[in-house]
Amino acid sequence: MASSKRKPNSALGLASKLIAKKIRFEAELRQKLNRYPREEVDEAIEHLYKIGALDDEEALRTFCAGHQGKTILSREALAFSLEEKGVRIDPSLLPEATVSELVRALALKKYSKKADLKERARAGRWLCGRGFGDGKVEQALTQYFDPCEEA
Repeated sequence: MASSKRKPNSALGLASKLIAKKIRFEAELRQKLNRYPREEVDEAIEHLYKIGALDDEEALRTFCAGHQGKTILSREALAFSLEEKGVRIDPSLLPEATVSELVRALALKKYSKKADLKERARAGRWLCGRGFGDGKVEQALTQYFDPCEEA
């Protein structure tokens, strides 16, 4: 009995299936299509560009938009994530999160505005772990949390 889910038997078929699920970068598609002959992959990529199904600029906008809010990342961290997908980009070309976006991320993570110093430090480590520098992190913490009482 034949399976109802048939695997695409061409580079174009697989590329179309992958793009139908989510927007992708050309480099990412090329990695996924490495089992096909290079010429066939080139033709598939060219066809997808012609019909407007493949657009690296749109993929970049979508990728950056997806890393706002709870999953916020610094420029360098975004560039690293892109490099893992086979896309090399100068981090200075990527959007940098503003302090207000960091404050919003803290709210989305549901940190209590009345947190103690331990919780505030935890929130700071969370932002630092996403690649943000001390200055921006401290500004965001100061804006988000009520002023800490001195002991």
